[in-house]
Amino acid sequence: MTTATYPGTFGPPVKGHVGIVRRALEDGVADKVIVLAIVNQSKNFFLTPANAAALFKRALSTEDISPYVSFESRNSSSMAPPAGTDIYIRGIRSAADKAYERGVLRQIREESARVCGRPLPTELIIDPAAEQGRTMSSTQVRNILFGNPSHHGDLRLYLPIAVMEPLVDAWRETTPNPYLPHTMQPFNVSLAKRLG
Repeated sequence: MTTATYPGTFGPPVKGHVGIVRRALEDGVADKVIVLAIVNQSKNFFLTPANAAALFKRALSTEDISPYVSFESRNSSSMAPPAGTDIYIRGIRSAADKAYERGVLRQIREESARVCGRPLPTELIIDPAAEQGRTMSSTQVRNILFGNPSHHGDLRLYLPIAVMEPLVDAWRETTPNPYLPHTMQPFNVSLAKRLG
């Protein structure tokens, strides 16, 4: 049995993230996937890793693949392999993503070599939504959610409903300034209550 770890900030988990997990399982890359929600210091903080993992779990709650997926969260940027990891997976939307992902894959190999004594293999998986021209990054989704006037669109096209509803409700309740990370705490507290 092959276990893949899928690390990321998932802030928020979009339909493309769900598609990456589905494709890894259906294409035989892995028999089980561990979704590892982490902090990325180079990105604008939005969700706590615990909230990101809980949202991802909600996104998969109605999917037939949910029994084959587990979740972990870390309040750090460490992508060190959780116990049982055989391979890492990462998703790409386009050729432009490959350059960024090369750096991530290098970090993964270094961390896994330090922890396991050998670098673990990695697999890039093309986002199925991207192949159909229906992809949007989490950053773009946040810009729509925050009401950035230069971004617009229907969140239902990119977010699972199970993710969109608690996000929008928590946003309406707290309306923080998305560009000041410390103001996201009330939002994350409100969201955590909704996620139970």
